[in-house]
Amino acid sequence: MYRDKVDSISIETFRAFTEEDKRAYAYLKKEKKQEFIWDLQKSLLEINVEFFFVPDLDKLERIHLTKKIYFDALIKDKFVDTILALRRAGSLIELSMYQHLRHYSNSNGNLMI
Repeated sequence: MYRDKVDSISIETFRAFTEEDKRAYAYLKKEKKQEFIWDLQKSLLEINVEFFFVPDLDKLERIHLTKKIYFDALIKDKFVDTILALRRAGSLIELSMYQHLRHYSNSNGNLMI
């Protein structure tokens, strides 16, 4: 249901893949890519962070992460917890990349908040 009233803020970040990461990902066989994506999606869903892959799963360049805070719950604790959840999401991406791409890349990607 669409409303004109603004009732929340979204905090967003992304994890950009380096050129080396992109090459390593492209080198993976289809089933290994699928395993990497499923593991990553499961981890991100468990910490309640919205995400999407840019531009798509075949040519992965970055992962966009978002977490929404509604104004009626906007207190310092919730705000800080949201920032930390996005940082945890970035760390999960790094760990998943290390687990699945370590044989093909030794890069340390960029997470910007």
